[in-house]
Amino acid sequence: MLPYITLLSIDIQTYYIMATVAGLSGFLLAIRQLKDQKIGPWRWKLPLLVVFVALVGARILNFILNPSAYGKDFPIWSISYRNLSIMGGLITGTLTIIIYSVVNKKDFWSIMDKLILPAGVVIMLLKTGCFLNGCCYGKPTKSIFGVVFKDNKALIDYMEQFFYEGTFIRTVHPTQIYEIFGAGIGLLIVFTIMKKRKLPKGSGTLIYAIWYTSVRLLIHPLRTFPYEKVVVSVFYPAFYIIIIVSLFIILLRR
Repeated sequence: MLPYITLLSIDIQTYYIMATVAGLSGFLLAIRQLKDQKIGPWRWKLPLLVVFVALVGARILNFILNPSAYGKDFPIWSISYRNLSIMGGLITGTLTIIIYSVVNKKDFWSIMDKLILPAGVVIMLLKTGCFLNGCCYGKPTKSIFGVVFKDNKALIDYMEQFFYEGTFIRTVHPTQIYEIFGAGIGLLIVFTIMKKRKLPKGSGTLIYAIWYTSVRLLIHPLRTFPYEKVVVSVFYPAFYIIIIVSLFIILLRR
């Protein structure tokens, strides 16, 4: 919708602006949230480490799912902020916190509960960048929710194959917006529950993770992917369901 803004006669891609804002906001929120965890310098080192590992994990999962996007023109180790799969980042970021907690004998669940807000805000800001950039768009739709990404040539080329009643359809599901609302509503639900009920440590984290993964699962059929059919139709739905069921079992046990 707004892939570039001009500052001092320089065109800057909003996707990268929002990624920077997301990273900085998440870092500052994490430092604030972790102030009572008594982890010393790790109060700021841990969020930085998590971000770095999450980016690596997001790239690795994307490479596994979409290897055809990589080659001489774009090697897997490229530092360019694209070709990233958010679930890979969330999983490897969580594993980083698990390892830190075990090695330093800290309360993993307490730390995770403190990071619910930073994680939710980061997701919402990143998806705002996707919406402004016109990437991660959905399938064609004639519903009132459809939007047109006029400046996205890849999307326009993709849409040329769709005919509805003899005419091209230019509107697609704004799946980025759906995900923003899903992540935001999840924060409201989790913090409302945590305020009204005294839950065991980690319950808020598990509820939010289950909620967000469910949002991804519901939005998935509306998304357009560059992946092989088996990845879209089999891997991702199974992947989401396994995560949801596993987290729900852990939640019940807690």
